[in-house]
Amino acid sequence: MINLTTLPELLIIEPVSFEENKQKLMDIILSINPDALLYETSDEMVMLEAFAYELTYRDMAFNERLKSVLPIFATGKNLDNACMIFYGTSRLEGESDAAFLERSLYSLEKSVTTGALWSYLYQVKSIDSRIVGVLPYRNAPGEITVTWYTNESDPDEVAMLEEKVIATLNYDEKKPLGDNNLTIHRATEVGFAIDLIVRIATGLDGDIVKNEALLN
Repeated sequence: MINLTTLPELLIIEPVSFEENKQKLMDIILSINPDALLYETSDEMVMLEAFAYELTYRDMAFNERLKSVLPIFATGKNLDNACMIFYGTSRLEGESDAAFLERSLYSLEKSVTTGALWSYLYQVKSIDSRIVGVLPYRNAPGEITVTWYTNESDPDEVAMLEEKVIATLNYDEKKPLGDNNLTIHRATEVGFAIDLIVRIATGLDGDIVKNEALLN
């Protein structure tokens, strides 16, 4: 999957500088009127700085509008449009921006016919936004195990989701080349306890350290 956080800086996003805008305006005015009174307290300078602030604000707003149509920066409806344009994906009901973008990135492998692991992840996560975890694993050549997890607690809803997962990955109908055996598991929560021994350095308040440990 493409890691968008490692992409190089976008050259199309131009740096914004009030001082540069101010200097550009000064150069323009002085080229027209070399005798213009552009000292710090002059009325002309006050007006020039006001224009420079407006240009700076417009530059910032333009950058934000430009970024809003790129998947890595987009949110809400802008993300819906960006993912439809770039990946051909639509948001599931109740799906967060982060989950939608992640699933859209996996969609790049949705059409492969060689059983790429991420294609299983995309297919299962596209079923319902309540499926919050999918782990495809290749046990051996031709053998795939797909483990999925839902945050849904209603047993009937969970059973319905399980049926959808099985139907989506029906091996007789969606058999990727080279994958001969598919196993599907639903992950369940397992309770556990952690025993900690916290050694407190001299000078630290024990109660504060304990409370911080419990909170984090």
